[in-house]
Amino acid sequence: MKQKDNYITQQLEVIRSFGINDVILDIRTPDEQEESPLLLKNIVMQHLPFYKLSSHFATLDQSKCYLLYCTNGVMSRLQVLYLREQGFNNVKTYYIYD
Repeated sequence: MKQKDNYITQQLEVIRSFGINDVILDIRTPDEQEESPLLLKNIVMQHLPFYKLSSHFATLDQSKCYLLYCTNGVMSRLQVLYLREQGFNNVKTYYIYD
């Protein structure tokens, strides 16, 4: 249980440390977004399904840092790896632990 508590504490620190240039990018499908909306107060969020990410990411404001969110964290990690391979270093994984 202590390990989980440490992980949650680290996540809270990440939330508190969102910068002015950080944007949560919800990469879930529209159905997933509708079924379980991600609601965070005072946090800039955008929606771009993972299957459109490779063709549309370059059109986003590249002065921002994008924190990719998906339900389990798996797809967001894979997409971060892919985007970094494509030369985008302004991406990170955002994961909420229950």
